[in-house]
Amino acid sequence: MLITLTCAMPNAPDIGYVLGKHPGSIFMRQFSAGTVWVYYPHVVDEQVTVALLTEIDPVGLVRGPAALTQLDQYVNDRPYVASSLTSVALRVAFSSALAGRCEARPDLVGRSLHWEVTIPALNCDAGADLITRLFTPLGYEVVAECLPLDARFPAWGEANLFYVRLTGEQTTQAALSHLYVLLPVLDNAKHYYVDAQEAAKLLAHGSAWLTNHPERDLITRRYLRYKRPLIQQVESSLARLLAKDDEAPETVDELATEEPLKGAHDAEPHEIVQVVSALEAPTPTETEHDMDAVEAVGKAPVETVAIETAKATVGEPPEQRLHDLRLQAVMEAVRASGAHSLVDLGCGEGRLLVLAITERSLTRILGIDVSSTALARARRRLHYETLSDAQQRRIQIALGSLLYRDKRLEGFDAAALVEVIEHLDAPRLGAMERVVFGLARPRRVIVTTPNRDYNIRWAQPDQPAEAVRLRHGDHRFEWTRAEGRAWADRIAASYGYTFEQRELGPSDPDSPEIGAPSQMFVFDLG
Repeated sequence: MLITLTCAMPNAPDIGYVLGKHPGSIFMRQFSAGTVWVYYPHVVDEQVTVALLTEIDPVGLVRGPAALTQLDQYVNDRPYVASSLTSVALRVAFSSALAGRCEARPDLVGRSLHWEVTIPALNCDAGADLITRLFTPLGYEVVAECLPLDARFPAWGEANLFYVRLTGEQTTQAALSHLYVLLPVLDNAKHYYVDAQEAAKLLAHGSAWLTNHPERDLITRRYLRYKRPLIQQVESSLARLLAKDDEAPETVDELATEEPLKGAHDAEPHEIVQVVSALEAPTPTETEHDMDAVEAVGKAPVETVAIETAKATVGEPPEQRLHDLRLQAVMEAVRASGAHSLVDLGCGEGRLLVLAITERSLTRILGIDVSSTALARARRRLHYETLSDAQQRRIQIALGSLLYRDKRLEGFDAAALVEVIEHLDAPRLGAMERVVFGLARPRRVIVTTPNRDYNIRWAQPDQPAEAVRLRHGDHRFEWTRAEGRAWADRIAASYGYTFEQRELGPSDPDSPEIGAPSQMFVFDLG
């Protein structure tokens, strides 16, 4: 992914002092997801162009921090579009300029210069209008042209990708901070887990201009992935900054210390800053990392915070994440059936299996998944190698697919498909139905899937619910409650089951029409 920044001024090559990169040299450094290069393709006395080239390692995306989020094991566009990965590359390449430091030419640090920034492919789910709304108030002239999905096939329509050119008078630090914050905001996704450290970074790099931005609330929500507790903390800090407008403004140095926060997936150790008196101590839920930081089987970040968002909306403290509630509801349904055996179809990293092994009534447990990486994590989560021989005979973890007939899936009292079916396209969904309901035929089948009615929570103003994007890039569909019931009716009639449809997660009493974030179907063999 290539971004160019063109600066026009007398003795333009001097901008190399501010950027910390000599115009006659090529800079290269590896980071968590690949390699970043900086070079100058155009240098004259009155104008220079700086190119930031980010080469993303596809294998690194799977093995690195991104493997803990929605990119795990899925084909994605991260190597080719400007995104949160580009923000990390900006920080790696221009860390001193982003911090406003230049010992060699301090006179250039605070000088407004004429910049032209070109981004050939920027992913924006909300269209060119949002790009304009975010950059124009900062003093840029904005050109945003939508790119076709495939230029060879015009009938396919347009993509969510835009060619963007920004032109304006900015200090170097301001221009870099705008890109650093707003690129992931426009993409509306991050390749790592969002926690209190992200709120600290937003304040450190955005407080100088964010307080008076007309889209401040939208920027904060999207940057923090709709996590209500973090949003409230940042809003409180920005409000205090606004209250001090008549006093000397707080600087980034006053807001931050040099003590790094641990566990930030995209950062070098020296980069993350902690906001003093701005953020309350995060709760354990907010600081979970590694396998506990995200939902199994590739769940969407927006979904992991739905429970927090809903509880904050109705005035209750956030206690549990939505996926934890799902797993508890599934285990309650297993328990209520009197089952002595359980197969977890699409077990992912084994979170349901951890709960299942504590149920003494379950004498036979099987976890099946198509990802060997996820199964290895499940074994680590269960500490499988240290289990007794009796426990290892009781619980098995195996590579397999629920799309093909498998004798190992037969004879179970209960089967669980937790946030699995929405990852299947129509032909594979039909294959799953035949394998699970027609061939394996457990006495009880428990299925959870997102409730699309609830997606309106993440809509832009005046955006209809059907226009809100799916919660995860790999979801092939998300059903409304009516669509889910229609599917369950067909399954029950075709395979001799009865079913009950339930809602999962807290619903807003002021909006009963949208229901809860997830829905669960409990099928019983008639």
